[in-house]
Amino acid sequence: MKRIFTLLLCVCLASMGWGQTVIYDANFSTIGGFTHSSSSPPPSAPATFDGGNYTIGYDATPGTDGTTNFFRSDGSKLESSDFGGAAYFETDAIDISTVSTITVIGEGQTVGSSVFNVSSESFQWSYSLDGGTFVAGPAIT
Repeated sequence: MKRIFTLLLCVCLASMGWGQTVIYDANFSTIGGFTHSSSSPPPSAPATFDGGNYTIGYDATPGTDGTTNFFRSDGSKLESSDFGGAAYFETDAIDISTVSTITVIGEGQTVGSSVFNVSSESFQWSYSLDGGTFVAGPAIT
């Protein structure tokens, strides 16, 4: 079964009670990433793709099968289908030195049936500030 995930990430700040201002929103307009199948295997790990203001990649070569497997930007969002391993999305540095309060939002969406058809499959996101410990957001399972 196909699994498709979309990811949108933005960082917002509270501005003196006047609402929120987005200080980072991933721009997925650069099309690219990783697409593979058994007839066109994935590049050996580690592999990265520079999307302009973010990087996607993987540290262990993903498994593959006879279907099309991908983790990529389609020009408007980050998407994945039956990728075959763990992959990551990392933003470029975001300067928050002038911000007193931030809210980090990670949004994911699943499309189709049998999205997570084995217990080891999930979508997990996290963030780190100033190189500190990663804080995990809620997992989609």
